[in-house]
Amino acid sequence: MSNDIGCNGSGPSALCDTLTNWRPSVERPWRPVGADSVLYVYDTGQAWCCERYYHPQHQHDGYPSSEHHPTECRSYGGWWEGWYEDARAGLNGPRGYLSAYLAKPFQFGRPRFAVAELGDRLALEFMPQVPGHAEPFRCSIPAESIRNLAAHLSQTADVWDGWRPPRPERQSLTDGREA
Repeated sequence: MSNDIGCNGSGPSALCDTLTNWRPSVERPWRPVGADSVLYVYDTGQAWCCERYYHPQHQHDGYPSSEHHPTECRSYGGWWEGWYEDARAGLNGPRGYLSAYLAKPFQFGRPRFAVAELGDRLALEFMPQVPGHAEPFRCSIPAESIRNLAAHLSQTADVWDGWRPPRPERQSLTDGREA
């Protein structure tokens, strides 16, 4: 009996891994599955993913490239300079960058019974310009809300540059009525 560390589950993942002896590794973080698997998800990723050519259907062995983000598909993102703001930093905290991009979990090799269907979302991420000066953070909203956010940002920009007056203040139902 040989204790060869290749393909027997006792060492790093290798190309000859099967469902029974696979162990996650940097090179092969996803369980190897075929497109016809009934137990595990064969995720071909999102068409808008900036790393779509690393998806399994574009690889010679049907396995995603390790260059793909390990947990999700991400679109190309934009970056804008900004400031970190919280109760301690106030409105003029440490400088950093705000990024926005589409994201959806990449679920290749996950057990079908354990996978909840999560929709596309818009991720907003802040990274400090100088590491350690502020905490990086990320939040997201459903992709269905992107147009509403864009309309709000457009309205805000129009008010800021004077192109449009601010929305009128709401009046309470009792204003102007006699008691």
